[in-house]
Amino acid sequence: MFVLATLLTLVNQVSGTPCVTGGDSPAGTDCSGLMSWVTNAATGRPVYGDRFTTGNIEDELLARGFQCGTRPGALVVGWNGGHTAVTCPTAPRPRRIRCCRLPRHPAALLC
Repeated sequence: MFVLATLLTLVNQVSGTPCVTGGDSPAGTDCSGLMSWVTNAATGRPVYGDRFTTGNIEDELLARGFQCGTRPGALVVGWNGGHTAVTCPTAPRPRRIRCCRLPRHPAALLC
């Protein structure tokens, strides 16, 4: 299982960097790149160099061991046709990490 502090440290390190479509470096990325980094770190993979897109996110998350659904205390990734976001569990309430606004979460997988 992932260490939440590691994920939050990763996100804080890249916070404020430019949105770069298809980017995969600390210099900039897009929403699916950030979700790739977070899910890679959560599952013990190298953070950079193994990113997914909104088009293949479901298959990539399942390959990383995520399961469909939500539950308390889970790292939950949501997406729609063009954006992704993740909610990290923290006390006393979950913290959403996002770089793009999601109007709804039509699909979600958890770790």
